[in-house]
Amino acid sequence: MDLLKLFDQQMAVTSFAMVRTKLSGMDDAVVAPIHFVETEVVPTLKELADECNLLGIDSCSDLIYFTCMQCENKAFSLTVGRLAEKLAAIDYVFKSQCNKQTFFRLSREESSMFSSAEPFGPKVAKAFPSTESVYEISEATKAYVLSRYTASVFHLMRVLEKGLKALADKLAVPFSIPFEYQNWQNIIEQIESRIKDLEKQKAGQQKTEELKSYSEIAKQFRYFKDAWRNHVAHSRETYGPEQAMSIRRHVSEFMQDIVKLGLSE
Repeated sequence: MDLLKLFDQQMAVTSFAMVRTKLSGMDDAVVAPIHFVETEVVPTLKELADECNLLGIDSCSDLIYFTCMQCENKAFSLTVGRLAEKLAAIDYVFKSQCNKQTFFRLSREESSMFSSAEPFGPKVAKAFPSTESVYEISEATKAYVLSRYTASVFHLMRVLEKGLKALADKLAVPFSIPFEYQNWQNIIEQIESRIKDLEKQKAGQQKTEELKSYSEIAKQFRYFKDAWRNHVAHSRETYGPEQAMSIRRHVSEFMQDIVKLGLSE
């Protein structure tokens, strides 16, 4: 279920509660006012039925549809008391079924993070547009919002791997086996070796500055590897909210920095 749909469901439940409140102020013995039934009861019930369908509560939606059919049948006049009983039955079934499911509530800030299309900013999104990169960045964010902090760090390390590949591609690092089957240690060592080879070649000031920047990036990757990547990849560490947020900030800022240097997929 889409967590962001919970607001709509809450609105439907609130409207349903308001209809029941209005009924409670009427005389149980009289026939329920047709205008009230047509303009408030039936629309509210159908709205609630739609939300029940989204939640997979078929037993409740079936009961609601049956009640709507009775309300819309002009030959079947319901008293206020009888209608109130039917709505009470719907309320009971709805709540009992909801109690068998688990719901998550997100704060405004969490909802914004969860639904963000560009968690690391538009420049990173533009530079790393592949399905894999978008997925990893998104999952790192959603895992954090849902309090799966170690999982968030795991995905963040996979985001960094996209940056590592971008650097290797930029420097045209030759690999004897595909990048995907290399470990970070070998990749970083080959990147550093490639930078040293390029530094030996005659180059202008701009090229020298670029290689210096790439060398610093390689050092950062080594830091990430030793500080977090190896630990989360080999189940040596679990992470709490503060640690995960700190790592998230580091990774986000780092990805933004390498994009400024022209690295991309």
